Amino acid sequence: MGAAAIVVAQVASHYSGKVAARKPGRYFAILLFAVSLFTIAKTWFN
Repeated sequence: MGAAAIVVAQVASHYSGKVAARKPGRYFAILLFAVSLFTIAKTWFN
């Protein structure tokens, strides 16, 4: 699940540069990446 979130975050950040609303897309990618890191940390250190 965490790996899927990282992939989605990378894809979202790649396509966010091509959209007129650049900052919201970038912030959403950062949010997805943070959630994926949290999920990985919670899985590994639980």
